[in-house]
Amino acid sequence: MGPVARAEGERMETSITTGEDPQRWEKGTRYDEARPHRDLWGDGLLSVRWGHRGTRLGQSRDRPCASYDDG
Repeated sequence: MGPVARAEGERMETSITTGEDPQRWEKGTRYDEARPHRDLWGDGLLSVRWGHRGTRLGQSRDRPCASYDDG
């Protein structure tokens, strides 16, 4: 499944350093999201989130990576 289109007027998170939207996949009530970006010191990070749509259940992790290809 590919990225999900955002509804018009829906608030979205953007990265100040890259300006890229996260990639998001949904299946049933579950979602997964990944976003490569840079931290305050310019190091690469891959932030991943997953959980259940419409609830507060879910988790997130930030993983350091040397480049976008490593993520």
